[in-house]
Amino acid sequence: MIFFITSSSHKKAKAQKQKHKPSDKQTTTKDTMMLTATFSSSNFLFPSQGCNNRLVVAMMAVVMLASAPVGVHARIGATAEADLNVRRLPPGCYFSPDDGGSVTMGNDDGSFVCGGSANQECEKGTFMNCSKVLCEESANTVGETCDQVRVQGLEDGTTVVECSGTYSCLNLETTSLNEVKCTGTRSCLASTNNDVLGHVECSGDGSCGSKSHFSVWDDHQGVSMTCSGNKSCEESYIGISDYAECSGENACLGATINTPASVILPVVREPEFPMKIEVSACVEMAGSSTGCTYLSGPRNPTVDCFTIAQSSCPKI
Repeated sequence: MIFFITSSSHKKAKAQKQKHKPSDKQTTTKDTMMLTATFSSSNFLFPSQGCNNRLVVAMMAVVMLASAPVGVHARIGATAEADLNVRRLPPGCYFSPDDGGSVTMGNDDGSFVCGGSANQECEKGTFMNCSKVLCEESANTVGETCDQVRVQGLEDGTTVVECSGTYSCLNLETTSLNEVKCTGTRSCLASTNNDVLGHVECSGDGSCGSKSHFSVWDDHQGVSMTCSGNKSCEESYIGISDYAECSGENACLGATINTPASVILPVVREPEFPMKIEVSACVEMAGSSTGCTYLSGPRNPTVDCFTIAQSSCPKI
């Protein structure tokens, strides 16, 4: 709404001007020039006091109402949209897909179930505020449950992920989880697990392989890992603060292990068993295998794992 305020002095000046009112042609020419000048201004200034054509003033008011609020509306709309995006994220356990689809709430106890009876694959997205994420066998096809998902652990460090489905949790990304359980066949392949706070279990055959990564946060103590599945943890990186047990047949083949505690190598393994132990206080190994090396120090050459096992740990 526009208000026009006219003072008494302005009325007198207006009356005097009306006595010497120019012709319509002159008025039109003058107003057109002023209108052009006004439009050329990036600030959309009102016409000067010399312009007395009410039509021009009305046109300028329309221009300002139509043009000036555009930027304001855009800013308000963007802010409202951003606020809406923040508000629509619920406080409980939920899954948010990367494609911008609807957020799905988990159970009241803080858990979220994918696959199985839930009939939800949970692909390509992020789990937030969940105490437990269960990626079970898919009811439809193999290899889609929790594919390319991220799990952010709770601040109290109690979040657990269990990948029991075949080929579940492919390309899984986790941060600050208390436990990671990969019990399904070929589960947790090519996964990245940072800031692990508790135990990691890779009991599924072929689980935790394909260059998966497991590491602790700031030398967090008590983080152990068990690779008990057949050919589990193949070509993976294991950087933890407690023991790494490769007890499954040919487990940890081609893996790199870094731990201040002990490394337990599988009893049943191939004669050619390539793997690298960067740091370990103790290597437990029954019998020798070629290809397993131990980095004894930054200035010392690598040595055979069995040689280290004979001197660093009690005989098995």
